[in-house]
Amino acid sequence: MIENSLPNSVPALINAYLDGNLSLKKREEVESLIATNEMAGELFRSKSEAKGRLRVLVPNKKLSKESLELIKSELRDSTKDLFPEEKKSLGKKLADILDTTIFEF
Repeated sequence: MIENSLPNSVPALINAYLDGNLSLKKREEVESLIATNEMAGELFRSKSEAKGRLRVLVPNKKLSKESLELIKSELRDSTKDLFPEEKKSLGKKLADILDTTIFEF
């Protein structure tokens, strides 16, 4: 396999490059490496093609701000229903803490 023939950091750098997660300087370094190292270039083309095939399979839908807020609101509401928050006074909270066994002998 091509990845095993290259230093460990090269496949990770190529992945980061393809994902758009590199600084300009690192992008230039990867581009130079791909241009000058045949194995790195082959790995880049292989990963780029694989990413393209995956992109076709996974839709890239973006939510509108309103849709995202609606989903967040629904999640908050359903969480409240599933895990109702018990309101405790400060005195009750302190009593609970003091009743907790810290050490057993």
